[in-house]
Amino acid sequence: MFAQSVGKSLAAAEGSGRATGLGEIALKRLVTVVLVGVLAGFVLPAIAPPAAHAAFDCSTKTSFTSNSVSYLNHSCISSAPTYASAVVDRKSHGKAPVGRIGVRARAYWSNGTLCERSATRYNTSEVTFFSVAFDHGCGGYVYSQGFSETWNGNGYKRVGTTRTVNLFY
Repeated sequence: MFAQSVGKSLAAAEGSGRATGLGEIALKRLVTVVLVGVLAGFVLPAIAPPAAHAAFDCSTKTSFTSNSVSYLNHSCISSAPTYASAVVDRKSHGKAPVGRIGVRARAYWSNGTLCERSATRYNTSEVTFFSVAFDHGCGGYVYSQGFSETWNGNGYKRVGTTRTVNLFY
């Protein structure tokens, strides 16, 4: 409203034959620039397509125990680059011996249908942290939810990760 009243005042001053000094001309140009800026700020976002942005999310960490050893696991997903991952982190008893911890990453469409999965991979050296990631190539809304496997003395204990949010590809 302010810009309209200033614009009307300037138009009235010009139309009345009064001298329009450099100050009035500069003010008129400023009002025009402000009006164009305001319109661009409201109109362009409404008609322009949304910009593509890289997105990344990791699920909440799940705590569990296997063979008296404490672990955390979680899944992650990224839109640029497009990958899904699963991670297991050994929180006690030092490094895991070779072959004692493994993970599998999986990518699902938002309706819960499996899109792609990695192979289950196991550590090939002594580690406290192990992960696997793969380029899933799924389109649409996708989330990641994998699992970890830890040696429990008689075999592997499988613990699922919690799911990530859906990302759009």
